[in-house]
Amino acid sequence: MSASENSSINRAVRSALLPRVDELEAVRQGLHSDSISACGIAARAVRKRAALTEEQYRVLLAPFVAVGLDAPERDGPAPGGS
Repeated sequence: MSASENSSINRAVRSALLPRVDELEAVRQGLHSDSISACGIAARAVRKRAALTEEQYRVLLAPFVAVGLDAPERDGPAPGGS
């Protein structure tokens, strides 16, 4: 993954979670930081899913799917059309 792709994912994840800092920290100190890490890892897995095995992809996204979020199929087109 290029530095610009990595940076883009980092910015998107941080921006999405910023409004929930207080809520996440109220549940557990450090949860905001942990959430940034988990979401960043999942976003990178989706972006580069063709490089992962089906099992690796499923394991990385299982917590998100378990709460009802949709995940693209591993063999589907990459986000952004590339």
